[in-house]
Amino acid sequence: MKILSAIIVFCFTMNLYASTGALNELSAAMDEYQYSMTVDWDQKDQAFKNKQIEALSAKMGQLFKQGLTAQDVNVLVENRFKNSQAAEAAKMKIAMMGNNITPANVVELLKTNSSEIYSNGASWNGNTQYFVWGGVVVAIIAIAVAYSQWQNKNYTCTATAIADYCTDRYDCDNYGCSYEYTDCGSYERCIKEERNDL
Repeated sequence: MKILSAIIVFCFTMNLYASTGALNELSAAMDEYQYSMTVDWDQKDQAFKNKQIEALSAKMGQLFKQGLTAQDVNVLVENRFKNSQAAEAAKMKIAMMGNNITPANVVELLKTNSSEIYSNGASWNGNTQYFVWGGVVVAIIAIAVAYSQWQNKNYTCTATAIADYCTDRYDCDNYGCSYEYTDCGSYERCIKEERNDL
């Protein structure tokens, strides 16, 4: 009985290693395909593109012969896809293929979803809205500082008044707020400005 248990454990272990090896090779094949399509391909040569797709299909066929399963492809989808909704959709397609999964089906699935697998890098086609809004904020601050400098340079305060203020202070916790004290003070403010002679 112990020998039988040891044999079963050994078989499961070897199956796990074989599956992991095929998964690593699938991942490497996808990386090679993506590199050739984004770096090597000039976006015009259709023969080069077809050659890369055929190479990926051939590699996929070898991996299926070595023991690559639909579950391995699901693991790749889970690990590589950036968008969880696209990953779920791809896994659903794989599940619908069932036992009829072929290298051509997997290649088509990975090819059509390659934008969900890899980052765009330093592309300016991505989220440029952050740069635009950052530029708008910097421009508003620059305009406010320039106006303040211009105002200080061109106007002089000729009359001031003392202004008083009072602020109620409250102590708040999870159960509500209670009045603590009133903070009062005064400050000098300009009530009349005159333009400097230019």
